[in-house]
Amino acid sequence: ITISGRVMDGETQEPLDALVTYETLDDGKEVGRVKTDPTTGEYTITLPAGREYQYIVKVDGYLPISENVDLTNQRESKSFSNDMIMVPVKSTAEISLNNVFFNFDSYQLLPKSKSELDRIVEVMSENDINVNIIGHTDNIGTEAYNKELSERRAEAVVNYLVKSGVEKNKLNYKGMGESEPAVPNTSPENRAQNRRVNFKID
Repeated sequence: ITISGRVMDGETQEPLDALVTYETLDDGKEVGRVKTDPTTGEYTITLPAGREYQYIVKVDGYLPISENVDLTNQRESKSFSNDMIMVPVKSTAEISLNNVFFNFDSYQLLPKSKSELDRIVEVMSENDINVNIIGHTDNIGTEAYNKELSERRAEAVVNYLVKSGVEKNKLNYKGMGESEPAVPNTSPENRAQNRRVNFKID
């Protein structure tokens, strides 16, 4: 299975010299790493079928971003394309924590969220920033219930960060419920995208 794309600055669209690391999602073990082409920002990674993976992009001065791909049932060769848009570490910067996971209708963090959250701990240890953790849900359930669920999920992320050494006074959290969908709630895939936690520098 091949995944390729470009890594770019989100404001200027300029290509970036980045490190792309790929890991098995359930245990965070590194499978490999590649550097982007510094002039084009292009990368290509090859993953064996049969597992879930996450791939993480890091560039000095930017927030790390990650994606995941489920190849558990993939049996045929296939190519995916995914451009990665990087956000500089500065005020109001916001990214979605794509590899933070909860069971349906739960605010208990799943173990495979650990490596994503540990990257946030690293970012906060290297940068003097205050952060707002923002929870979102899809539109299944009542508006009031979703608001509470999203808040508890954001709180769970904050609790993990504090236990990992981040100063509590550098963290705030809130739940937006179903009020700010990233995409329309028109399919199971879209609703999954809307069940998310965002990281925003205050």
